[in-house]
Amino acid sequence: MIDSLNEKALSALIPPEQLTGIKGSIARLESVLGVCGVSDFESHMDFLRKLQNLRSSGAAHRKGSNYRKIADEFQVDSQNLRTVFAGILAKALDVLNFLISVVESGALGRTSGGPSSSESR
Repeated sequence: MIDSLNEKALSALIPPEQLTGIKGSIARLESVLGVCGVSDFESHMDFLRKLQNLRSSGAAHRKGSNYRKIADEFQVDSQNLRTVFAGILAKALDVLNFLISVVESGALGRTSGGPSSSESR
């Protein structure tokens, strides 16, 4: 899911003067949402960062401290893995539904502080 974010397309939606220092697809998505005046996206970005951390530290580094921290975050040891996975999928669907609603609202076509879509008609 995270690897599918199109960094080039996201970068095109960020004013060039704000691109400096933005690294990674999640940071770019977060910047786009902020620039476009979208609200209440923080919890979704937090989930994506945690999911990325789980992916990065999980399979290859199961013994590391990063894995332990993120495994605790997703309650890997206190629930069966099927339940953990179902929870991750449910949160991922929430993020996707949020992004669908943002796209359908037309918010990505306008920047914060700029004219609204009704003013530009």
